[in-house]
Amino acid sequence: MVATRVLVNLSGGADEEINFNRTFRLQAVDIPEQPTNNDSPLERQLYEIRSAGLEITKISEFTEERQRAGGKRQKE
Repeated sequence: MVATRVLVNLSGGADEEINFNRTFRLQAVDIPEQPTNNDSPLERQLYEIRSAGLEITKISEFTEERQRAGGKRQKE
C-alpha cells in the first residue's frame, strides 16, 4: 500500500503529511463458525476479523527496491 496520511490542523495551522508506504503479507485462514450469543466479545471480534478468510502475517516498509522489482518477492 502506498499512501499518505494527512493530519489536519483544525486550529488553522499547517497540515502535516506522513508517508505510510507498507507491504502487507497475507495468509489464507479457515473461516471460523459464526459466533453465538453465548460466545465472549473476544470470540465475536476474532470471527469478524477472520471472516474474510485472510490474516495479516507481516507488515514491513515498502522500499524503492521492492517497487523496482515489480512486486516480485525478495529473499529475507
